[in-house]
Amino acid sequence: MHKIIHPIQFITQEREDVSHLDSAKLALEAGCKWIQLRVKSDDIEWIRNCATLVQVMCANYGAQLIINDHLEVASEFQTAGLHLGLEDISITEAKRILKPHQIVGGTAHTVEEMMAVAKAGADYIGLGPYRYTQTKSKLRPVLGSEEVQRRIAALRKEGYKTPVVVVGGIQATDAATIKGCGAQGIAFSGALLQHKTPKKMIQQLEKVWK
Repeated sequence: MHKIIHPIQFITQEREDVSHLDSAKLALEAGCKWIQLRVKSDDIEWIRNCATLVQVMCANYGAQLIINDHLEVASEFQTAGLHLGLEDISITEAKRILKPHQIVGGTAHTVEEMMAVAKAGADYIGLGPYRYTQTKSKLRPVLGSEEVQRRIAALRKEGYKTPVVVVGGIQATDAATIKGCGAQGIAFSGALLQHKTPKKMIQQLEKVWK
């Protein structure tokens, strides 16, 4: 089954001045069609409630909802998909539980991790961090454009065609460079929340990724 991986992905976050719901709404109003709900909490009921509201919002805007980490939520709500970190449940197990149409993405930093994610059958690889970001508590060494390009080239040389979505501190001005590195998309958070005109930012990104 061919699955469409949208090149522009927004990752929700919660700060003193904005909630996950607020950030998702802002991204949707700006025109983003792929929302990743990334809630770092052990309160599964709160996450379910949040997912319920964001899923309705995404449906109203014709957008896809991806759940970060929580397989049970992605399965229960039949979201568009699930994104897994290196320390989460295995991609193989997630794909066994989820429906065939649901997307499963996996985080990677090294070439070896990228190949492992691809070999496990992930629908896309989340490669990062591109640069420093405050949204990650345990940040791996930043990659930058040269290392992103090198890693993607190494992955392709091994015959893996899995789409690569670059993440981590990405700004709108990075999009063209990252696309030139061979990536199929970008994922971001703070850049949109801090932008004076979020809708214009999404429009600029769409022009790059056409």
